[in-house]
Amino acid sequence: MNEKDQLQETQYDFPYHFIPQVHEGAIVTNQHLQWAMMYLGYMQTVRDAVIESGVTSVLDVGCGDGRFAYELEQVDSSIRYHGIDISERALHFARGFTTRSTFAVFDIIEQPYPELYDAITYIETIEHIEPTRIKPMVANMAASLKPNGLLFLTTPTTNVPTHQKHYQHFTREMIEEYLGEHFTITSVRYLNVESVLAKTLARLLVNRLLIVQPAWWRRLIFELYQRYCLVGTEKTGSRIFVTARKQA
Repeated sequence: MNEKDQLQETQYDFPYHFIPQVHEGAIVTNQHLQWAMMYLGYMQTVRDAVIESGVTSVLDVGCGDGRFAYELEQVDSSIRYHGIDISERALHFARGFTTRSTFAVFDIIEQPYPELYDAITYIETIEHIEPTRIKPMVANMAASLKPNGLLFLTTPTTNVPTHQKHYQHFTREMIEEYLGEHFTITSVRYLNVESVLAKTLARLLVNRLLIVQPAWWRRLIFELYQRYCLVGTEKTGSRIFVTARKQA
């Protein structure tokens, strides 16, 4: 592992992606997790897109502690899910929080996966990859898909500062350049608006003095976030969600 991979690895001392939850429409979070609405918003958006696409098998590249597998299992038992990651520590958590999903340590940068899938999900992972290694990795992902297979990719946009764990953030043009030889982009959405309203809703949900507990309040806050702050534009979105199809 390189330095940035090791930084991510240290965060898998606890499965922090599983702290925020949604129960009967109300968000359930914990103190200081102001990123919970943003995180659940884009995870559920990708989950719904995968289900609506009608695919029957998904390879989740860079699956981490398995939160996306958990999301799929909650709503659709027909999709065969397999997650891969370079961190065995993260996969221990993934296996513990899921029941039907399977996982393996595998580095797709080095070679294609030996089994073909209908779709690949690549959620908040490309920003962790050294830029010179992205195109070989994209080629290996394409080789791991069935003909006309789909790629679902999310990553932070250049509207937000680059985190110390990340090599870079992305614009649509950058993603098109990396995917262009192997994929055709079919859909682009911008998510998680960076705005005063989004920050206000997060503070109403979690602040230094208290964590608001009534379910009706948490449900209202999350509904307002989904309605006004989840879907953005190229200028306002902190995250880009790309769907692409493997070229013939």
